[in-house]
Amino acid sequence: MNVAEGEHNAILLRESEHPEVILSTTRTRLRAFIRAAKAGQFDHVAGS
Repeated sequence: MNVAEGEHNAILLRESEHPEVILSTTRTRLRAFIRAAKAGQFDHVAGS
């Protein structure tokens, strides 16, 4: 995964296996997602 800063402080995410797909988010939302993932809030999605 590649991460870059875009215009207006947007965070751009690109998956290496699908480089044509670029997701855009904010620092606040990305931080919240990472914290939730670390806390295990998405473990049910992965089947854990």
